[in-house]
Amino acid sequence: MRLIDADALMEYLKKMWSKWDEDDWYEAQAKDAMKDDIEIVNKQPTVDAVVHGEWVSEWEGLEITVRCSVCGEMALIKEGGSHDHAYSHYCPNCGAKMKGEDK
Repeated sequence: MRLIDADALMEYLKKMWSKWDEDDWYEAQAKDAMKDDIEIVNKQPTVDAVVHGEWVSEWEGLEITVRCSVCGEMALIKEGGSHDHAYSHYCPNCGAKMKGEDK
C-alpha cells in the first residue's frame, strides 16, 4: 500500500481542470472525466499515519524508568516493579507503535 496526500492530489486536479477550455469538446470531455476522478478520490477511506517510537530506559536516582520516545511519558509498570509490562507494542499514553514490531 502507498499512502498519498489526497488533498494535494485534489489541488492538482482542480488546477489542471481550471486550465481547460469549456468550448473545446475534447477538453470539456476531459473535465467531465476529471469530475468523476475527483468524486472517486473523495469517496476513498482515509488512513491515519502511524507514529513510531521506542522505549527509552534511563536511570532516575536508584530506579530505572522506561519512557516513550514520542511523548516522554512513563510506561505502565506492573505492581511490584516488573518492567516486563513496560515493553508493550504501543505506548499507553500516546498510542505510538514501538519500533521493531512490524514484521
